[in-house]
Amino acid sequence: MARVKASASVREGLHSTPSRRMGEAANQTFKLGAVLVNSAGYLAEGGANPTNLIGIAAEAGDNNATAGAKDCLYYPVLPHLLFEMSLDKASSLGYASLAADRWTKYGITKHADGEWYVDVDKTGANARVIVVDFVDAVGTASTRVLVCFLAVQTIYG
Repeated sequence: MARVKASASVREGLHSTPSRRMGEAANQTFKLGAVLVNSAGYLAEGGANPTNLIGIAAEAGDNNATAGAKDCLYYPVLPHLLFEMSLDKASSLGYASLAADRWTKYGITKHADGEWYVDVDKTGANARVIVVDFVDAVGTASTRVLVCFLAVQTIYG
């Protein structure tokens, strides 16, 4: 199963998915579903094991040469908002999920194709999310899961 873009999913106790608009850092070419962080007061795509997470891009980056010239719509990674992401393994893509993946903390990784996914190879200090539930059946390769971002890794924590 192919990885799909990260997206807002379940709204725990909310009637609509919160979203915000903020200026992009210069030269941002991120995809819809990218993990966003702070870059001198503007939104930028996170790097390896990102911290101070702000949100998930609800639209692609505009690639403007001037910081703040364009705004980006994003979903804030609030503690009560669940996101849908693919669960995979950097060391061998096509990981078949296990029931034990539920309630486990994992890191996130950007694949070479620009899509972000939950990476079962990253745990401990590299954890950024906790798997809350499965969208696809347990045992599915590159399954979709519902995750909550760890508050300590976000600007909201």
